[in-house]
Amino acid sequence: MPNVANISVLVVDDHPAVRAGLRALIDAEHDMHAVGEAGDMYDLAPAVRRFAPDVVVLDYQLPGDDGITLCRRIKRSVNAPRVMLYSSFVGPAMAVPARIAGADAVVDKATSPRELLAIIRRLAAGESLPPETTSEMLNIAGERLPAEDLPVLGMLVHGSPASDIADALRLTREEVDRRIERVLGRLETRRSQQD
Repeated sequence: MPNVANISVLVVDDHPAVRAGLRALIDAEHDMHAVGEAGDMYDLAPAVRRFAPDVVVLDYQLPGDDGITLCRRIKRSVNAPRVMLYSSFVGPAMAVPARIAGADAVVDKATSPRELLAIIRRLAAGESLPPETTSEMLNIAGERLPAEDLPVLGMLVHGSPASDIADALRLTREEVDRRIERVLGRLETRRSQQD
């Protein structure tokens, strides 16, 4: 009986050797396959549309834009795939913006191949793997934001979609989107200052 690969994965990294290694690792598994790859932000959107992957393994550092911004763009699409941000700089300063952008997991590039594959399977099964506990994330981010943005942040960290936030806070969807962009901008500025 032939193996059937049913989890489709798009690999996004600017280093060809990393892409090749990830593809080989994924393709060696019986239940998943790498449907394609992208090396920069320009190739990413067409690849997501073309391959319609279940999971995107997205490098945080891509030429032209960062993984947080790109993740947010991917997650805005209809039938958005699960997104794993893949970085050498995983930590609390990245966790909050990643969660707000809709990342389903943030994974350190030092993670073992076995664990990486297990995370891809969990994401494909519908799980989200936040890198920090909710209270830790809120404490870290809450110190950096004005009081008016804290309710938006709290709902985002708990996984509320923008439409629910708009209803709960009696804001327009456009206002919620502006606040999300403002929160991400402030958190990213602080993260960059700490790197």
